[in-house]
Amino acid sequence: MLTELRIENFGIMDEMRFHPGDGLSVLTGETGAGKSLLIQSISALLGGRLGAGVVRAGAARALIEGRFREKDEDEIVLRREVSADGRSRVFINGTQTNLAGLKARATSLIEMHGQHDQQRLLEPDHQLESLDAYCESSQLRERVASFYHEWQGLSKKLRNVRMQKEERDYRLEYLHHSVKEIDQLSPEEGELERLTQEKALMQNGGKVAQDLHVASLLLGGEEHAVLTGVTRIQQLLDRHDQIIPEFAGSLSDLNEACILLENFHDAIRQQMDRLQFSPERLEDVEERIQAYRRLIKKHGHSLARVRDDFLKEIHELANVEENEKKLEQNLADSWGRLVEAAELLSRLRRSCIPGLEERMARELSALGMPGAEIRISIHREMSGEEEGTLVIGEKGLDRVEFYFKPNPGEPAHPLRKIASGGELSRIMLACKSVMMEARPVSLVVFDEVDAGVGGEIAHTLAERLRHIARDCQVLVVTHLAQVASRADHHFKVAKKQENGRTVSRIQRLQSEHRVQEVARMMGGARALEFARDCLSMAG
Repeated sequence: MLTELRIENFGIMDEMRFHPGDGLSVLTGETGAGKSLLIQSISALLGGRLGAGVVRAGAARALIEGRFREKDEDEIVLRREVSADGRSRVFINGTQTNLAGLKARATSLIEMHGQHDQQRLLEPDHQLESLDAYCESSQLRERVASFYHEWQGLSKKLRNVRMQKEERDYRLEYLHHSVKEIDQLSPEEGELERLTQEKALMQNGGKVAQDLHVASLLLGGEEHAVLTGVTRIQQLLDRHDQIIPEFAGSLSDLNEACILLENFHDAIRQQMDRLQFSPERLEDVEERIQAYRRLIKKHGHSLARVRDDFLKEIHELANVEENEKKLEQNLADSWGRLVEAAELLSRLRRSCIPGLEERMARELSALGMPGAEIRISIHREMSGEEEGTLVIGEKGLDRVEFYFKPNPGEPAHPLRKIASGGELSRIMLACKSVMMEARPVSLVVFDEVDAGVGGEIAHTLAERLRHIARDCQVLVVTHLAQVASRADHHFKVAKKQENGRTVSRIQRLQSEHRVQEVARMMGGARALEFARDCLSMAG
């Protein structure tokens, strides 16, 4: 269960620590108070998108941290940080990871139902996802997806191999010409950089030579040159080294300095000798630099690697017939593996449908819809290009659609065409309840699952949420007093002005404060007595 949610500088939440209890916890409050921000922060721990705009103005970063404790297990800490420039960092138990790693860990702890999930339930792809979740078919689905991508890659490769002969010949001609161009240049690693430096030196040779000449004269070319002066100093002091023995070490240093200066003088003279450039050499260097740049612009920076790639492609195209036959066989084998795995997945789905339909009917009955049914249609598509060929995607070969029959004796119609808002809320809750049996988690979050629900049905939905909360921790954002009154823990989110800025605060409500909040949800002060009755009946 979630023991603590810590939020810092997230929207209007400057600093918040939320400690939901076990069982059913509800969040209430006025629109815009910050309830959605709190739900968004949990979504962020599931790998949801976050941009720089979520960071509170003036802050360097936003932080979201969730602490979870499973039965007989160590505490699990999920943490996400977003800087003001939009960069994100994620951690699991203090170790940095990536978003995929965070999502994989968080989905084993949290199940979230957002406001958009009801509309997603109307989509056939999401209905297929729900069926697969009930079937616990993740490993088989991954296998089908892997075979599908393998087959797709081989298909693309075979299409490339089957290029028209004219196109293939044109490509071969281009490749041979390009390899010849590169071979004529005979590029060497690092040569372009060396040539560029040599060209710069030649273009500035006059100034360089002049400065080297002056430096040489200053060191040893005149009566007052540095080396002449140092040599004179040695001669003057050497005659007294017996008289001043403690000065011997300094004289030794002077001798070493003299040697170093002489070596440096020799290096200057050698460099002056090398500066005898010819116009012909400059022309050769410029021509080779231009040849390098022309080929780099045409083929890319690593000419040696480009040449190797071209030679490899020439080999493949030259042996196209042999490659084509091998690819055709590999493609047929890949298709066979894909069909076999997709058939296994399809049989699993079909075997699970009766059980899912039965469980959904029971859940809908418990939610005040006795006799309502969800019927699941499953079929396959055939390719229009080649008769008798199945259409298979990364999710297999099945197309699924949920049909809804609200009343006994009435025909079933596609869910996307018939369900009302209130019915859809209950169908969504029924579906989530069934899925949680197949994949239990420690925390289930419902964001306004009561949309479109009111009256007696609101009491029924509240009881069902309370029933789900017997097996796991449930957090609900609600505007229904009936749901709020049945919660084990009631929290109110409100906006306040502090130090001239708007902040969002969360408060656990008890006794009279809870009565007042339920009354507000019912319509104001006149509903106080009714609120007391609701809370009294809820126990």
